[in-house]
Amino acid sequence: MPLFMAISGFLYALSRPLPLGVLARKKFLRLMIPYISISGLVLFAKWMAEKLHFSLQYPLKPGDLLAFLLYPPSGFACFLWFIYTLFLIFVLVRVLEKARTPWVVLFLMALGLSMIPLPQVFCLNLVGANGVYFVFGMGLKRFFAMEFWDESEKEWALLGGSLAGFLALAWLMLCRGARGTILQEIVAFFGILFCWFLARRISGWRGGTAWTWIGASSSAIYLLHTICMGGVRYVWEHWLGANAGYSPIFYFGVAVL
Repeated sequence: MPLFMAISGFLYALSRPLPLGVLARKKFLRLMIPYISISGLVLFAKWMAEKLHFSLQYPLKPGDLLAFLLYPPSGFACFLWFIYTLFLIFVLVRVLEKARTPWVVLFLMALGLSMIPLPQVFCLNLVGANGVYFVFGMGLKRFFAMEFWDESEKEWALLGGSLAGFLALAWLMLCRGARGTILQEIVAFFGILFCWFLARRISGWRGGTAWTWIGASSSAIYLLHTICMGGVRYVWEHWLGANAGYSPIFYFGVAVL
């Protein structure tokens, strides 16, 4: 999810600035309309499943409709929380930009919000937890055109360094039980930087058109991830055992793939 938010921030910074009202309307059509429509399909599917006496991992609850409006992670379409959250981040960032907030100040504000407990209503806690990655992605766009990155030796060193930092800190968290918001964010920043440097290198390769096709098909690929992760969850819970020591490493590896 940090990588998804960073890509969203990068593309937002790459596009032409829009008036707040135009941006809010555009993002509502692109994000909230799919959120509402897909939630309606999920609600209907769960209602039918209960009528047919199927066992559901997350059955319908009395407060689901209210959660759909105020706090999606507790509702019947809990997996769509990121769409709701991203819409709010887009609007909030544009409001701050209209107030002429410099990027550095914006990043520090987002970093601070990620470290304080925010209310769950309207996904404010998730906006605080993920907004920092969105703003980080905006920063990548700001530094994208710097001549510094054009030196191949430096870029390969940064690619290897970001991967090494990501793997080392991920190992500390998964195998040594290290915890903390700052540590999680640093791990995410290293992972985002690795993907960014890798994408820059791949774009110049002879097979770059194949990667471009994969990128253009990413929405369809994402829709299939639910099936993949459902199979992974089955293996994790019924074969390995959810509490097995190596289960988190297995789940992490599949998520990376």
